[in-house]
Amino acid sequence: MSAVRQCSEQSTTCLAVAALPSSQASPERRQDAELAYADLLEDSDLAVGLDFDLLTSSLPGLSQAELEQAAAKWLLECARGVLAPFAPAVGKAAGKAVTTRGAPEQLSFELAEMSLGIFSSDNPSQYHGQNYDIPTFQRKGVKISW
Repeated sequence: MSAVRQCSEQSTTCLAVAALPSSQASPERRQDAELAYADLLEDSDLAVGLDFDLLTSSLPGLSQAELEQAAAKWLLECARGVLAPFAPAVGKAAGKAVTTRGAPEQLSFELAEMSLGIFSSDNPSQYHGQNYDIPTFQRKGVKISW
């Protein structure tokens, strides 16, 4: 039984990260990887896949070993980014307050009534009787409490 399926059966949140083989790989390997990735998407709460061809095209001139190392690093960083808010502090950081020295300040957005501006004279984008030029939270009457 896969770890992802076991997490799913135990109602444990699961993040799956996977590197998909390049188009140079055998068709059987690509098909097996696509089937396995489809299972990950179905069984996990979140699955992140790295298309190896996209990585290759974005990092030209690297050897196969360097590309594999870059893929592993990218997948690790994705997992860290998603899991960081849920990870307990360990080691020296456990007894200290978290400092944000050098960290960027969190952006915040005011969800207020918005003007259509230069598009106010154009015909609205209508779909099933709804004006899609109006932000979703306003169009659906969603109230956001802070």
